[in-house]
Amino acid sequence: MNKTIFITCILLFAFSCTFSQSNWKKYKFKKAHFSINFPTKPKQNVKKGKKKTLYKIKAKDGIYHYSVTASDLRKRIDQISSLKKTSVDTFVKGVKGTIDEQKTFKIGKHEGIELKVSTPKGGKINYRVICIGNFHYQIIVVTAQEYANAEDVATFFNSFKYRE
Repeated sequence: MNKTIFITCILLFAFSCTFSQSNWKKYKFKKAHFSINFPTKPKQNVKKGKKKTLYKIKAKDGIYHYSVTASDLRKRIDQISSLKKTSVDTFVKGVKGTIDEQKTFKIGKHEGIELKVSTPKGGKINYRVICIGNFHYQIIVVTAQEYANAEDVATFFNSFKYRE
């Protein structure tokens, strides 16, 4: 009996992982110079201002909210490290969050910052910020109570590709 339960659990786990991964699809955003995989079709909003164009791409899949914000600053970013730090500070303050974990990551030769943030109401946020050329990118996964499945976050984060 225990063996049957164990095998059933393994099969259910394998099926859920396969199902989760099979729905991811690549979307290209040429004007924002990137592509990324989403588990559902994302919605895009573009706002053009005097100093920048802001691209917001969002998708919801169950309790997960996935988003990418790409800011075209229309000129090469010189103060990359201070912009990333300001982005982190502003984001954490904006969600009234606490940083649980922080590390760096790389896309090619470009270094970014990755965070896990807890909010006062129990929300969990996986957050990345990186600057490439004249673009400032924020890549986010938000869940209600626990951190998103690490495999789903990795699929989303690692699928981000900068396109010149």
